[in-house]
Amino acid sequence: MTDTTQPRSSKALVVSLSVFLIVVAIIAALFVYKWNESQETVNALSAQLEDSEKQIAELQPLANKARQLPIVLRIDRHAINAGYNLFIFNRSRDSLHFKCSLQVLGRNRQRIYTIDGGKFAIFPGLATGDTVQIESDGYDPKTVTIN
Repeated sequence: MTDTTQPRSSKALVVSLSVFLIVVAIIAALFVYKWNESQETVNALSAQLEDSEKQIAELQPLANKARQLPIVLRIDRHAINAGYNLFIFNRSRDSLHFKCSLQVLGRNRQRIYTIDGGKFAIFPGLATGDTVQIESDGYDPKTVTIN
């Protein structure tokens, strides 16, 4: 008669290894689950980033437009002195404070204006070839040349 029973120590070893493998499998499953969860989070954040970039691109022209001075410029020939006048019309409802600078052939003139909404100011005594730059805080400067 042959004894086919396994010794107790090898049964304990098989049970221990089985438990160890089950624990390793559970840890691996948790790792894979967390990895997938983090990948889903990364994908969701990437999609949000793309949406935000699209919204910024759509708003950029509006931001550039907001920086343009809300003025209309008109150049008229002055009948008496045969020069030109620059009419500066404020299109906004609010008062606008700005500086007009003229630098041509050694002449350097600056005038500070505050124009109420819907009103205009005149920058007189300009000649052909003069360039006037209009600046105001918070806006891009605007330049006009008398032709």
